[in-house]
Amino acid sequence: MLRNASQRLLCSASVLLVSLVLSLGCVSVARAAEELARPLSKQEVLALLKGYVSPAIVADIVQGRGVGFKLDPQTEKELRAADATDQLLKAIQEHFIAPNRQGGPILSVVSTPGDAHVYVDDKPMGVTSSQGKLEVATLSAGVHWVRVSHQGYEDYEQPVALDNGETTRLSVKLEATQASPSEAEPSKPAANASKE
Repeated sequence: MLRNASQRLLCSASVLLVSLVLSLGCVSVARAAEELARPLSKQEVLALLKGYVSPAIVADIVQGRGVGFKLDPQTEKELRAADATDQLLKAIQEHFIAPNRQGGPILSVVSTPGDAHVYVDDKPMGVTSSQGKLEVATLSAGVHWVRVSHQGYEDYEQPVALDNGETTRLSVKLEATQASPSEAEPSKPAANASKE
């Protein structure tokens, strides 16, 4: 049973990826990667649910990519008919990315943990909120080098292509650094404690 469900999940994810690449009309890996970085449409969320992808996995994808549609009563009804859970609906509400109407590119960074420093082309852009969110709307279109850092974590670096009129979402989960034995702080004796 589990193997069958895993096979259906893998098959559904593969079908979605292939359909996304084919819908682009090209086989460029770079273009496909850009396509996978854009927010999900309502039709894509429904296709995942109808393709036997569990709502929990769809919620994870939504948290990583965001959605380009608002959750109105009609949309909620359609999603629930496709077995959307409260967890998925909450993720959709929290990760809606409004279309960029100003014309310039917007970089939307979501970091785990929050309070991370964001640099673009080695220039500080700001610090993500405690929830891990930061939007940068002062960049030009083109490829930029993005670095996200937080004390106690490995830096994350990646080139990101920004297009005018588009919001590009970058989700980053920083990995904790492993202190070497020489860097580890020696254990301190416990403070004197007394019971009253």
